[in-house]
Amino acid sequence: MANTYYGLSATRAQLELSRRTAEVWKQTVSTMEDFKLVGNVTEAAVVQSRAQYYGILATITDLEQAVDNLNNTLALAAIICERAARA
Repeated sequence: MANTYYGLSATRAQLELSRRTAEVWKQTVSTMEDFKLVGNVTEAAVVQSRAQYYGILATITDLEQAVDNLNNTLALAAIICERAARA
């Protein structure tokens, strides 16, 4: 149970970091689009920055699912421990 709690804590921290990283990449994409308009970067650079942003968004979805799964595991473990204590 302790390992699951530790995993949940670590996954939540990773999720928060990924959310902050996504905000930075969102701003980066916008900046790259502006740079492209004035000719400082190519379309390839813009596409690459978008790919990084979308990759982070996919990671966030995976981490949210992992947090839900770990929460469910902890809830189930608590129920099992409670029943064992009553037996």
